[in-house]
Amino acid sequence: MVSLNVSRVPRNSELLWLQAPDMHRSYNIFHERKVTMPRCRKSDEGLSGVLKDGQPAKVLQHIKNAGFFQLMKAVIHKLDHPLIIALLERWHLETNTFHFPIGEATVTLQDVQVIWGLPIEGPTVTGELVSETRNVDYWNNLCMEYLGTFPTDEVDRDNLQNDQIKFHALAGRIDFTDFDDDDDEMCLFMARRVILAMIGSELFLDPNAYDVSISLVKNLGDLSKEGRKSWVSAALACFV
Repeated sequence: MVSLNVSRVPRNSELLWLQAPDMHRSYNIFHERKVTMPRCRKSDEGLSGVLKDGQPAKVLQHIKNAGFFQLMKAVIHKLDHPLIIALLERWHLETNTFHFPIGEATVTLQDVQVIWGLPIEGPTVTGELVSETRNVDYWNNLCMEYLGTFPTDEVDRDNLQNDQIKFHALAGRIDFTDFDDDDDEMCLFMARRVILAMIGSELFLDPNAYDVSISLVKNLGDLSKEGRKSWVSAALACFV
């Protein structure tokens, strides 16, 4: 009969220096201390509800062609709170790995591709370094060119700073009420809005989940299958 000697406490405490007393949830758990239950929430400003209600066929086809359909299904899927919390308690920034009783494990390129269905092959996803970083009109024009909309009043204009757009300003412009499915250009604009919002809420999260990088929209110029970019490698690089 095989017996396993499984220890919940790390064998080398010097390596996991962030796991000092009261510095990491797992320390308190391993030492049977009381811990507060973290709250899992979606930071999508109601985007999941809008997408759950369905999208026009042409908009959906653009999203599929660009390789973001499975990610969209993940956005509208109900969160598994116990699983997320269990993984959270075992993630360590010092090594960028999960520390399970059976050993260490980390997120791989294949994991990201299987879970989100994003393209692996293709050109690299890049941002943009421009001199007009604080020129609001530059970012307004970029939004108009790729998204078909831009902030219209002074309050919204303040959202466009340093290549960032407030997530609520972007999500608030995703609305399929009285949408004209025969307007091919608007279908393309709306597909880009949905994809950029998913990128901001799922792939490249702002620390406060409030902002989305506008420069990423240039990677969405071609939403055909031939225009797919390697979003998997970009997402993994951001995660680890």
